[in-house]
Amino acid sequence: MVHCSTQTLEQLNTLRLTHSFQVGDYLFHEGTEAEGLFCIKNGKVLIEKTRNQKVHPLRFLKQGYLLGMPAVFGHHKHFHAAKAISQVDACFVSKSNAYKLLETDPSFNKYVLLTLMQEMEELESRITRISEQTAEQRVAELLLDMQDTYGVEENGTLPLSVSFKFLATITNLSDRTLHKVIDLFTGNDWLKLEYGKASLLNQLALKQLARGRLVG
Repeated sequence: MVHCSTQTLEQLNTLRLTHSFQVGDYLFHEGTEAEGLFCIKNGKVLIEKTRNQKVHPLRFLKQGYLLGMPAVFGHHKHFHAAKAISQVDACFVSKSNAYKLLETDPSFNKYVLLTLMQEMEELESRITRISEQTAEQRVAELLLDMQDTYGVEENGTLPLSVSFKFLATITNLSDRTLHKVIDLFTGNDWLKLEYGKASLLNQLALKQLARGRLVG
């Protein structure tokens, strides 16, 4: 996914309304009609997709990402859901205003075209890959994605609460399966998880595992 340019964000700012979302709230649900675009002003969002009656986490997003373009400009319903995993403030731009911006702002026009091409291909590829992953690979990739997207605090922990319940929710794994995965990761000193904070102690091992390679 592509970030909004500064110029586009300034244009959006003149057209937007700000909505606030609590942890667990949905900015929009999969399969619903798009009423407009959301641009994340601050906070953390998880993109989810349901396939074969299972919810698959696809992507973590942060400040500056624009959501809903395929549905708004492709005349489709939302093909995934967007859920707040922290307090989120998001600018909302109605569909009519989004089309006005598309017609008058060349940089926004280019941004939309690039994003539509990249987003559909990237998310479909991700869905296929996740559906074929083991539980260990899925958790490893999600932890790496969180760190790649949000970075780490000064003490090396991820800058969001990563409890067992949180991981169970976003991975859609049973408690028993997730316990085995966490025990494996912590027992091999790949992960430290305590008091709702997570530190990736061995990113190389987690990357190798996520890519399907054997890790000693």
